[in-house]
Amino acid sequence: MNLGEMIRSRRKKLAMNGSQLAKKLGVSRQFVSQVELGLCLLTSSNRMVKQLAKILKLDANKLRTARPRRRICRRRRTNPFSNFLTKRRVELLLTQAEVAKRAGRSKAAVARLELGTYHPSRLMLKQIEKALGCKIPIHFSPARARGRLK
Repeated sequence: MNLGEMIRSRRKKLAMNGSQLAKKLGVSRQFVSQVELGLCLLTSSNRMVKQLAKILKLDANKLRTARPRRRICRRRRTNPFSNFLTKRRVELLLTQAEVAKRAGRSKAAVARLELGTYHPSRLMLKQIEKALGCKIPIHFSPARARGRLK
């Protein structure tokens, strides 16, 4: 069962219509309908998932696992470092903004790293490693920072 189906079936079990759920969530009835039909995927809204779980008396983790995974931009990237960062972020179900906040950097800097247009310093690499909870393999590290890593 996908996320939209779970929400709709639970809402109906609780004898609640779409307008009532929308009012409790502080959104439009149309938005609720789009979520239930799978047109709006709630891929980055943890707050909304928590609210839905509370209102519908469901386990928030169950809703999160039913949520579809974020999509990686389909544009081909030739930079293995950028590919590594993007893949790791998506595995953790994090947005670029969340990684930026964890690393103490701007969202734009994280986006440029993932695009391969930004050459990070050693400090920034360490911050990104901490934010993503991993060690960046030396062969993925950009050439500018590679010489400074020991």
